[in-house]
Amino acid sequence: MTARRIKDTGTDHRRVRKRPPTDRKAGAALCDNQLRGELEALLTVADVAALLRLTEKGVYSLIESRRIPFVRVSNRVRFLPRDVRSWLQENRVPASETSR
Repeated sequence: MTARRIKDTGTDHRRVRKRPPTDRKAGAALCDNQLRGELEALLTVADVAALLRLTEKGVYSLIESRRIPFVRVSNRVRFLPRDVRSWLQENRVPASETSR
């Protein structure tokens, strides 16, 4: 079976059903804005390492020992900023009062 070549005349004679115009982008933007208001941006291992002034290897060590709260997104590790803040507060060591 051989393929026949069809000369391209530049016009398409097929009937194309036109859909009524919709503002899908505006709806998607509204949804995105609502989600952004409800969700915080997730932090990466590099972000947390920079915040804590650790190496990424040090952060992975905390993750492996389950000493810092994290979220798995697919096969990646992410952190909620509020979890990192509360973890820092929980691990805060108050200064001791010594008398001189």
